[in-house]
Amino acid sequence: MKLAEQAKKRFERNEERIARAADKQLQNSVKQVQQSKEKDIQSTVIENKGDNSSASMIEVVESQYRVTGRGRRVAIPQRFRT
Repeated sequence: MKLAEQAKKRFERNEERIARAADKQLQNSVKQVQQSKEKDIQSTVIENKGDNSSASMIEVVESQYRVTGRGRRVAIPQRFRT
């Protein structure tokens, strides 16, 4: 009886450990996806200086560099730029 209970407890602890490890890995992968989205093409906003009486137009200029997961800038060839 004791051996069966010990085996059952050992199995339950092992299952809990695996579940915690899987949850932690899932959280890390979600965090990496969010960070890579932040590092993706960053756009710069430029305000046109015009009449102060009218609403100013805002122009969005995309960077011609992409950023890798490690933060390095990568120049995309001209034929792939939009």
